[in-house]
Amino acid sequence: MAWAEYCYNTSYHSALRATPFEVVYGRSPPPLLAYRAGSARTDTVDGLLRDRDEVLAEIRERLLQAQQISKKYYDASHRELEFAVGDWVWLRLLHRTTHRRGVWYILVQLHGLPAEEATWEQRQEFQDLYPAFQLEDELFVEGGRDVMTGITYARRHRSG
Repeated sequence: MAWAEYCYNTSYHSALRATPFEVVYGRSPPPLLAYRAGSARTDTVDGLLRDRDEVLAEIRERLLQAQQISKKYYDASHRELEFAVGDWVWLRLLHRTTHRRGVWYILVQLHGLPAEEATWEQRQEFQDLYPAFQLEDELFVEGGRDVMTGITYARRHRSG
């Protein structure tokens, strides 16, 4: 269980934009030192370090296997695409926004490109570059446009 906790606390978390260790201690976690046979003062510690390195080697091997399997499935459905200046592409806006210091960002993914190639763009800059592009109005309540028709609307006030 201690190794699971160590792995969790020293792994990057996208929500934190850091590792939990860095959040708590304000610095990177200390590295694991490589084991050298006979370097420990007692046989017990020597055995624990040897076991640790065996576990880490097995984990590394399993992660490499998982990575190869993921790559195999990705490669089976992936195709290389090239675009020339002026080509039309289908743009897919993922329903995710973020708001940083008064500036809205949208996640833009070009059709045919993997999600890893999506980029965060400032909403206003995107709208300035592509004024006719209809953004989903539920992302930006102040937009006041219907997503399907582009018709501007106003909410009715409750009567009574």
